[in-house]
Amino acid sequence: MPEKRRPKTLRDARTCRDLFESWDPMFSETVDRTRGPRTEAILAALGASVGQPARVLDLASGPGPVTARLLARFPGCHVVALDTDPVLLQIGRAALHQDRTRVDWVLADLRQAGWSSNLGPEGFDAIVTSLALHWFYRAELRAIYRAARALLRSQGVLINGDFLPARTSQVAPAGGPSTPPRSTPASSPAGDVTGFQQRWADWWKVVAATPSLADALRSRQLRLPGPMPPRRATGPKRPAPLEWHERTLRSVGFRRVAMRWQDRDFHVLTALR
Repeated sequence: MPEKRRPKTLRDARTCRDLFESWDPMFSETVDRTRGPRTEAILAALGASVGQPARVLDLASGPGPVTARLLARFPGCHVVALDTDPVLLQIGRAALHQDRTRVDWVLADLRQAGWSSNLGPEGFDAIVTSLALHWFYRAELRAIYRAARALLRSQGVLINGDFLPARTSQVAPAGGPSTPPRSTPASSPAGDVTGFQQRWADWWKVVAATPSLADALRSRQLRLPGPMPPRRATGPKRPAPLEWHERTLRSVGFRRVAMRWQDRDFHVLTALR
């Protein structure tokens, strides 16, 4: 008797879960070997700063690997996952469907004024972000930090785990959310750029072949036009250095800015409101 075919919806759900589960390894096994320890450091800093957060914003969340870790580590936590890529949000929504009552998926562009205006009046105990903000220009970063501070509740914390080079080392890291690498960072000489590029291309081929992602992919092409698989389209060639981030966080009103973790040019910074 021939094997029954699974309904398309079930196949697509499994495909989205596979895409989600392969997202972090695609980076950590090739060009971002600090990814696991950095995420753990972000979670540890959050626990040390807030204890058990009730509401957390995952800024530039991608498909939600940090969101998933937040949900697992902090059982009472509700997460708002915000990203500019509708494909990544749809994958996360499908992959974390079992936690749908604990996650809101928000489509917004951090480069656009007012990106924070539709996040509700409740505020957040914490805002976390990982390997995302180095793609932004300094004026954009200053505006993001100012908006983030306004979103935080009293005693809330901003946690940024990213490639934050010292002034003597400003080579952009290989890879990042929604962008393939162009070069290997000085701090990761063994980065497998070629391996990443192949896995990145294969990952997006699966996206293109998944019927339930077709609408999200069309929306993405309107919001983020360009070749597929996606390539970096904007951002500084030299990321803002660690010292600039520390100084700017203080200048927009954060206090007790501190480095909580470091692996060469990768750091986790915390800033209290």
